[in-house]
Amino acid sequence: MIVSTSGTLAPGVHVLGPAWIPTVLIDAPRPALFDAGFSATGPIYQREITAVLGQRHPEYLFITHSHFDHCGAAPYLKKAFPGLKAAAAARAVEVWRKPSAQKLIAELNAMVIQEMGHLTDESLNLEPWTPFDVELVVDDGQTIDLGDGLEVLCLATPGHTRDCISYYLPQRKALMCSEAAGIAYQGGQIFAEFLVDFDQYIASIQRIRQLDIEIFCQGHGLFFVGRDEVRRRLDAAVDTAHAFRDQVLGLLRQEGGDQARVVELVKQREYDPLTGPKQEELPYLLNLRAKVACLAKAAGF
Repeated sequence: MIVSTSGTLAPGVHVLGPAWIPTVLIDAPRPALFDAGFSATGPIYQREITAVLGQRHPEYLFITHSHFDHCGAAPYLKKAFPGLKAAAAARAVEVWRKPSAQKLIAELNAMVIQEMGHLTDESLNLEPWTPFDVELVVDDGQTIDLGDGLEVLCLATPGHTRDCISYYLPQRKALMCSEAAGIAYQGGQIFAEFLVDFDQYIASIQRIRQLDIEIFCQGHGLFFVGRDEVRRRLDAAVDTAHAFRDQVLGLLRQEGGDQARVVELVKQREYDPLTGPKQEELPYLLNLRAKVACLAKAAGF
């Protein structure tokens, strides 16, 4: 089953907020959130978290990586739920300490507010993004106990970013991996999302494929339920990544190594025809330029 809306994926596993920029709530004795979307959507998450948990508060906020659309509401949620502990990789914490990264994250989150006219019936957080504390620095192989035998296993899955951590719950057979295995869109198209290293990205997908997964939560838009559905999704992620690499290398040869021209051509083919919710154009272009540069460098262009 492929799910394209927010709601309950399985008992105790809830997708909250807009499906294209969600947080995932695992209801446990120590409830946990996974990723924090945009700063603007903080009040939406807060309301839906409370609808599930009632008077209880989430205890953990596990963040997959340092990008603006995964840490955006972290400051808001930490204020809304006192005692909420943010968790992330050491490299993500290093990124968030950099003034240049703080400035970019704040600017991109502010830009998003202007793109959310279709959510005018929702109360949005209009306050600027601010840096936040990370109480729990996690590493590959570390486990965190949520109570009643439910654990979160932290898995380093670099490639999209160097700081990318995927979170696996063996007892629920659920994986939250953001863009570690790309992003699938309705209609079957998958965007490969290696921004720093193609080989690491493929290795991370192969690592994920070794897990027993029945609930697969990518970072945006779609959620996959059932072993066969997850297997098809991960197989397609590998195939798509290799096809994208071949396309870009072919265009680099065709255009004499002109990366800007290659970015333009790829955007015309894969992004412009998309309908429905999709990544904002500026962050899409930032990511695409990084992917083209990554491949160009590895190929000697």
